[in-house]
Amino acid sequence: MYYLEGPAQQWYFRLERNRGVPTWPHFVDFINRLFGPPARNNSLGELVDLRRTGSVADYQDQFLVLLARCNNVTERQQADLFIAGLRNPSAHRRGDATIGDPRGCHGLGPLLRTTPTDR
Repeated sequence: MYYLEGPAQQWYFRLERNRGVPTWPHFVDFINRLFGPPARNNSLGELVDLRRTGSVADYQDQFLVLLARCNNVTERQQADLFIAGLRNPSAHRRGDATIGDPRGCHGLGPLLRTTPTDR
């Protein structure tokens, strides 16, 4: 169950009064258009620019939030983007990327898995 607050709640009450209860797909479409990221937002660009500045877990959370807003990103591209942004924030040489504790990457197995055809 979801609860709307503030402007979203007022919008929904008006929608329901004027048009009746929307179907779930229409509701989701309305919400995304009215309250989602702005149309001028470039989610893929934000994902490409994302760099780890703290823990791997925090980076993973930020990455997955941005990835959820992107369409048509292959698993290989997802893995490449994730790894590219992992660089050690204290590393000064270009190309340095280390993971201090691989346990911080839990849940990313499918994302980081590659096959010989992916190379």
